[in-house]
Amino acid sequence: MSPPQLDNLLLSEIRDKVQAVFGYRPCLWQLKVVRAILKRDKDVASIAATGSGKTLTFWMPLLFIPDGIQIVVTPLNILGKQNVDSLAKVGISAVTITAETATAENFQAIADGKHRAIVTNIETLMKPGGGFEKLWNNKNFMAKVISVVWDEAQCISKWGDFRPEYKIAGTLRHLIPKDIPFYITSATLPPDVLHDVMSTLGMRESNTEIFTRSNDRSNVHITVRKMKYPMNSFKDLRFLIPKDWDGTTPLPYKFVIFFDSISESIAAAQYLRGLVPVEVRDKIKWFNSEMSPEFRAEESDRFNAGFNFGLSCTESFGMGIDLPNITLVIQWRASCDMCTLWQRFGRGARDPSCEAIALFLVEPMYFDQTKEEKAARKAKKDQAAASRKRKAANAPTSQTPAKRPRSDQSESGNVGPALRPSAPTTLADLRARFIASPPRRPLANQPLTANSAAGEPTTLPPNIESDSDSESDGDEAVALEERREVYRKDKAPVTSRKKPKKDGNELSPEMDDMINAGSDRRRHIKCYRVPARLYFGSDKTVSDHRECRPDLPDGCPRCAAQTPPICCELCTPAHFANFAHVDLPLKGQVAPSRSRLAEYKADALDMKLRDVLHQFRRDKTTTKFGRIVLKNSGPGMVMSNEVLQRIVDCAHFHKIRSTEQLARETRWASAGEFGAEVLALILEHRPPPVEAPPAPPVLVTVTPLGPSATNAETTGRSVRVRKCNKCRTPGHIASNRKCPFHPLNQPPDSPGESVQSTPSTSRNQNIPENITEIIAPPSVPRPQPRPLYGQFRLPQAPFLAPPLSASSANAFSSTGAVFNPITPLPQRIPLDVGFDPALSPETPSMGASAASSSSPFPSLPDLCSPLPAFQFYGE
Repeated sequence: MSPPQLDNLLLSEIRDKVQAVFGYRPCLWQLKVVRAILKRDKDVASIAATGSGKTLTFWMPLLFIPDGIQIVVTPLNILGKQNVDSLAKVGISAVTITAETATAENFQAIADGKHRAIVTNIETLMKPGGGFEKLWNNKNFMAKVISVVWDEAQCISKWGDFRPEYKIAGTLRHLIPKDIPFYITSATLPPDVLHDVMSTLGMRESNTEIFTRSNDRSNVHITVRKMKYPMNSFKDLRFLIPKDWDGTTPLPYKFVIFFDSISESIAAAQYLRGLVPVEVRDKIKWFNSEMSPEFRAEESDRFNAGFNFGLSCTESFGMGIDLPNITLVIQWRASCDMCTLWQRFGRGARDPSCEAIALFLVEPMYFDQTKEEKAARKAKKDQAAASRKRKAANAPTSQTPAKRPRSDQSESGNVGPALRPSAPTTLADLRARFIASPPRRPLANQPLTANSAAGEPTTLPPNIESDSDSESDGDEAVALEERREVYRKDKAPVTSRKKPKKDGNELSPEMDDMINAGSDRRRHIKCYRVPARLYFGSDKTVSDHRECRPDLPDGCPRCAAQTPPICCELCTPAHFANFAHVDLPLKGQVAPSRSRLAEYKADALDMKLRDVLHQFRRDKTTTKFGRIVLKNSGPGMVMSNEVLQRIVDCAHFHKIRSTEQLARETRWASAGEFGAEVLALILEHRPPPVEAPPAPPVLVTVTPLGPSATNAETTGRSVRVRKCNKCRTPGHIASNRKCPFHPLNQPPDSPGESVQSTPSTSRNQNIPENITEIIAPPSVPRPQPRPLYGQFRLPQAPFLAPPLSASSANAFSSTGAVFNPITPLPQRIPLDVGFDPALSPETPSMGASAASSSSPFPSLPDLCSPLPAFQFYGE
């Protein structure tokens, strides 16, 4: 229990003391919260807008208990540093306990009462055998604890899946004295989240005092835009950098872009860096949980001071960061819930005298117009499929169908509902039947559509309102209350054993209503703020601004419910007429894509290049940013690990030989700045292969023919010609019809052929036994079997070919062969030499003595080589 003097503490006394120490006049709701904490008879919950002063209520109780201690559990370590710095200004000692600072010395200092404010995270607080577990058993320490504060309490409900210590946070209730209250606070605690948080922490509703205020931020103007360009191009962010901006003047907006993916946040920052001059690219940073705490704290200070233009960040920047002058907050994609979205929008204009714009960039598939177009395409496709099915069923067949087709008319003659699918004939039917958004639960008093099939009522999906224009303001209020009930039912726990499946792209109803607030289907919404007000219940809060400042005629300006002159793009479209317009060509010249690389096994050259590039980026980071940045942030400031590996991969396949190829293959923002040096490293450690000179063309020397009737004059020349592998004749190939051996040029067998063959019992059945004379080859020769190659021995003297008859000489000359005098017969000759041993009765046999060297007869090889029409059969 609290001391008796604190039970009767006047609100005016609290106000005066707080104003004297902190220099800030607290509002009435803050005074009531602090008084409830000091009473220590109930748990406390506080819901108020971002930037309204919730953090001050953590420290106000310290002014009334001289040796009191406040324990604050925060989701982000960076929030602890901010609190320590702010308390040091008013002389209150505070310490942040994280995994790095959870030392025995720090915990001993806490136990000795040297620090009155202890800020920690859930993992350190709940660590088994950790320093806090020892403090719970220290009675002297626990007697000084005023309360345990759970900052950003919605994380207890939202983050339990990936930070499991939040799920067991309620066990702390059994480790500390019962008179130490829990104090939960957040800007986003709708009824379902509040109930879940209280259940996890073991807080009973009957024993909890809840203070609820509106979490609406009137100085943040909201708009929702449909993405026009591919998400991985980030071209929808092009408006942030004016065309031809030279970097000497500030950008139009001091911006923060929120992503739910670290890789997307880095890629977007690199895209924006590529739009600004090289010397100011480092003023656009990405900010995520993988950064060191020192880097995040330093960059937050630089951003607050105006040295940085903008941040591309994740949830690590999304809560509690107290930067008063952010003028533009962007949520990239509909990938978060309403609580997270409202927290992120609350980062803008935390100074009440400033204004900010909150831009929600959403994928096209979530808009009603896109859903209707998709539904129409599906209906058309289904109608075409049904038409084909009917035609197939009515087509005459030769076989009796195995089953009798179902009929739309029963045997009794009564007409039943249509069984085959049919497309809606009106837009209202299309919308009613195909626009499907969660939750798919029945809603009381749902309006009927104008078109009901077969006399049966068809209700709209629960998130789609009626198209009727005849409803009064009272009906609109009823419709909005129905929407509020839909939001709550969607968050209600499922009691049935079978849990309904949800699509991965499915939106919650409040997010769906916000995105499509401008749609004709949501005529009761009409404003981007309405779904958030219904979801958080801020429209139900009662303002106490007059009680807070009775000395002012209009009451307290901070507590009053403000009606902003600029609400959102639906309410005040003129204010957004020139905002965030990007008019890049949608189907211009396609940028060259990156090469697709096959898998490979890295060799020694690849490993050496990787080491050299790593040392290169370390040196450049030190030169450009200093050793402290290299130590805190690593060499990724100049070249990320992904870019480094991509360079090594492309160098392995020799895909990078210019700065343009380097930029295209890696999409490295610093390719223009460091590209020449990287190319030199690639050329040194992974040089391209030396290309062999092209082989000289194959030249065929053709000896000119002797004079003939058809070729009187010819001159020798060297040309590249094609040679047939069948007839050995240049000028065509075997598949050409010019070849005499082409299948189309082969006649059928006839008895008038000069060469007769008789059956034989020898191994080669095609060898003729009697050949009486040599004749000219037929104009269309018969196909011959594949030639066999053999070897036979010759006498010591060269064998000379016999003389040719006139007909044989003419036939021989027409083949293009070269007629030479006498040439010795080679030791190995092919059997397709075109020589017939039975030329004439006067021909000497193979065993006869050779003629003299002055014989006028041509030699055997020169006769044979170009004459495919003659065949030497034998072994």
